[in-house]
Amino acid sequence: MSGKLPVKFFEKRTNDLLRTEGGPSNPPKWLLSGKELVKKSEMITRSLDVIADEFSGNEAPIFVPRIIKVELGEEAKAKSHKKEVSNFFKVSENTGEIGLQGDNQLLIKVDSMEALNEIKNKASQYLKNSYALSAMVDVNKFSPEVASLQDETVYKIKLLNYQSYETNKAVKQYVINKLNEMQVDFKEVQYAKDLVIFKAIGVSPDQLQMIESLPIRSMCPMPKYDVNEIMSLDSIQELVKLEFDANKQYPKIGILDSGIEKNSYNEEWIIDREQFYLDEDIDTNHGTFVSGIVLYGDQLEKNEYSGIGGCRILDVPILSADTDEDELISNIKRAIANNRDIKIWNLSVSVQREVENESFSDIAMALDQIQDEFDVIICKSAGNSTAFLNGFPKERIHTPAESVRALTVGSIQQENDMTGYAKKDEPTPYTRIGRGPAKIIKPEVVHYGGDVWKDPNGEFVMKGVKSLTPDGNVKSDCGTSFSTPRIASILAGLENEIDEDFDALTLKALLIHSANYGACSEMDASEKLAQLGFGKPKNIKDILYGDEHEITLILRDTLDKSRYVDIMEFPFPNELNEDGFFRGQVTVTLVYNPILSPDQGSEYCQSNIDVKLGTYSEKVDRDMEKRNILNPMGRKGSQNVLNQSLYSKRVDYSTENPFATERMLINFGDKYYPVKKYSVDLSELTPSNREKFLSDDKKWFLKITGLYRDFIEKQAERNDEKLSMDYCVVISIKDPRKETDVYTKTVQALNHNNFYHRDINITQDVSITLEN
Repeated sequence: MSGKLPVKFFEKRTNDLLRTEGGPSNPPKWLLSGKELVKKSEMITRSLDVIADEFSGNEAPIFVPRIIKVELGEEAKAKSHKKEVSNFFKVSENTGEIGLQGDNQLLIKVDSMEALNEIKNKASQYLKNSYALSAMVDVNKFSPEVASLQDETVYKIKLLNYQSYETNKAVKQYVINKLNEMQVDFKEVQYAKDLVIFKAIGVSPDQLQMIESLPIRSMCPMPKYDVNEIMSLDSIQELVKLEFDANKQYPKIGILDSGIEKNSYNEEWIIDREQFYLDEDIDTNHGTFVSGIVLYGDQLEKNEYSGIGGCRILDVPILSADTDEDELISNIKRAIANNRDIKIWNLSVSVQREVENESFSDIAMALDQIQDEFDVIICKSAGNSTAFLNGFPKERIHTPAESVRALTVGSIQQENDMTGYAKKDEPTPYTRIGRGPAKIIKPEVVHYGGDVWKDPNGEFVMKGVKSLTPDGNVKSDCGTSFSTPRIASILAGLENEIDEDFDALTLKALLIHSANYGACSEMDASEKLAQLGFGKPKNIKDILYGDEHEITLILRDTLDKSRYVDIMEFPFPNELNEDGFFRGQVTVTLVYNPILSPDQGSEYCQSNIDVKLGTYSEKVDRDMEKRNILNPMGRKGSQNVLNQSLYSKRVDYSTENPFATERMLINFGDKYYPVKKYSVDLSELTPSNREKFLSDDKKWFLKITGLYRDFIEKQAERNDEKLSMDYCVVISIKDPRKETDVYTKTVQALNHNNFYHRDINITQDVSITLEN
């Protein structure tokens, strides 16, 4: 039975879905009163007077709303406080919040001088509006973000979203008319649904100055894209040709790259080419190398990193020698739209620009929308840096690696070198690192993309991964471009082996759930998360199967607003205990699809899900006659065992401790991170916490809660929409001593408590090898 037991789906029961309850809140410490409040009121009123003078000189038509920028205090960025400020400016139907710039600047549209006067009147009523006034630092007229470069003549112009169909339509036409009057050569380009962007060509300095006066959000030089490359190194090695079986069902991957050259080793595996460029306009070196990792990566490295055993490849050259951002997006979208049967895509191209701290790039948001629209996963390289050659620290990931829906991939060392510079499973010197904007976790995963060693003379030596050249030879190279196809291969292999409807969340959750940090033990947990994400995933077989001493459960569902899940009979096996206390290792991975809003700056992710797994003493009846009590049953003495504060700080982090590679004790708090993972060993609780929370008379619970930002709540209310989020939670329970039949005992507990559960469906033509 060892190694052949599959992961299982289970479902919540009807009584596990409860109603979200409100609670009391205390006034914040920063709330002003007395003279300080009067002073703030007068300051905001003076700022509004200045804005009124500036607005009176505005030449734009009256249907173009004027924009105010409201800076919030650091303590006032929480949802409830920001809501007070937003409501303060909501004085008419077409006046109010339209977006967020950075993480603390609200953008407010004002449709008339009457509306502005009403806002000034509210500012003078300081007792009635103390919350909003206390939360504001200053109020100013909004000016577009403009970046220009000498000799640059191709620009990207982005319009404001006024959160009104008619206003957006009218302002867009006004801008078009003005650009035509200025004799600007421009066209509208498609990025994402809520982004209106023009590409202006041959822009003169005088035209730039005139465009800046229009009602736009930003203007910058149009980004250009190329492939991630460091260098190529000679390598000679025998390669055994993969035999293609036309009767077999293979995984499929779309390679969005520079193009693939057919040769005797890959020609049978290439499905077709999406032809956007003439053959003579593309350089197939990079794309051929990436595709070779998919086909021959395991063989050439003499290790079953993916276990894919063959893969059909769609060749999509998405860039030539000089490709603008809008063209790149168009090529990606057309390729994916034309090949709906391909669900896993590899993207190893970047713009040479680091991600921002508090905002997501237009192309990253475009990739998110493409993935949502066509239900696909894009595996995106983190990007390369040469900063290490000059002794500089690692640099941040390149745009568009911050795409929320994509899986971003970094690179780690495959081997130790002889000088101690390169250490196995630590980040390679060239790999770009996180975090992403708003501190989201990017990259999520890593794999081997080629080593950088130091020789005894202090010189850098590249020890690249091996793959194919266009002429069918084998060479080696380094880069995150080449760790990324290993992840795409695992995902495509999983998708091919699982006989279920394609589900991006489940595949991403299983992949991340399997990841660990290998031999990397010297970094602290937060640094690992920034540089390695959640680690290197296992191969296909090890993700889908385990032995009788562990079980992996999948809960895949949708969580509606104002509801939460509380499973009060979570099936933790009672037999997994020692001397009257529960023991074992528990890993919980949560992946969900947050609602995304392109106009919200650092709050691009507009919703959040949290998960808790823990113990409690007993169920209690609740008095539903009381205010805010909406559910008849609750828990007493509850404790979330995923809380890092419960665990001893004197745990063994050495590589000799097998759990050191798995441990994940991170306080994610209430952060809007689309991926969260916890991995704990119950034996590492402090003795006092073990006594309080792990006695074998305790019961186990699983709780899943959702949260939405004020902006998306108001938008849903205006549009009469219901908010919800899809999520996937993967939970593994393991006996590290291999004494307890965890699998059987957990299944028995599922049956005893009336859970619906089933094995994950596997295709009959299984190509992965199962070992006894």
